[in-house]
Amino acid sequence: MSDINNKKGQVILVALLIMAVVLVVALAIGTLMLRELRMAGNIDRSITAYFAAESGLEEELWKARKNPPMDAIPYGEGLAIEGARWDLTKSEAPEEEFVEKVLVRDKSEQIYLKYDPSDPENINRFMFEMWSSPTAWLEYKVISWPTYDSTGKIPLDPSEVITKEGLWGTSDVPNICINLNEGTRPIYYYDHVFRFKPLYADVSYTLKGYSDTSCTPANEVGIKGGKLEITSTGTYSATKRSLSIVFYPKPPLHGIFDYVLFSDESIVK
Repeated sequence: MSDINNKKGQVILVALLIMAVVLVVALAIGTLMLRELRMAGNIDRSITAYFAAESGLEEELWKARKNPPMDAIPYGEGLAIEGARWDLTKSEAPEEEFVEKVLVRDKSEQIYLKYDPSDPENINRFMFEMWSSPTAWLEYKVISWPTYDSTGKIPLDPSEVITKEGLWGTSDVPNICINLNEGTRPIYYYDHVFRFKPLYADVSYTLKGYSDTSCTPANEVGIKGGKLEITSTGTYSATKRSLSIVFYPKPPLHGIFDYVLFSDESIVK
């Protein structure tokens, strides 16, 4: 009788051990599956948050292209679509240093100069110095359009847009002083876009701005470049993704820019 009881006890013990092993395995598998489900959910929410952030950037970029006055564009207002939302912040991009910069052959650079009626030192001329290759040439273009007159801000008039272009070789003179206001009318104050690119070779260059009309060293002023930085933060559930762009807020003047010589650079997000 005792042997039967011992065997029954052993069977119960083995059964308990097997159940314990199965339970441990089941718990381990369940934990792994739960973690994978959470990861899949996080990825799904992250993708949704990413596209929410991208939607915010695209909308604000559209506003900036359609509405030239930067201060009139509403930023930072949270918007939500189907549970996802985006929040935006804007800032002026940091002032750029155009000192001994390297520019690849046939790669264009652009600077947007916005007239500021409160600034007594608006840039009127550029001094361009280029070296590192005696075979390099500079192709440049200045597009100017009036934004102010004596009464204040004025709307864009395509008939008043002025385009100047030139070609300069470093073997001719060591630098060139470019008059941004050449050909402009004295009754207006102008915004300018200065686009340039090196031909035939990579170059190093230094670009300086001056508030006078003769590139006098005492009248040198900083070059801001006119770029705007927008950061969009997309949120879905507890997941957040952020994207930023840096671009020129002025809308392209279609039909005015020479897109054969100077095509718009792509926006990198």
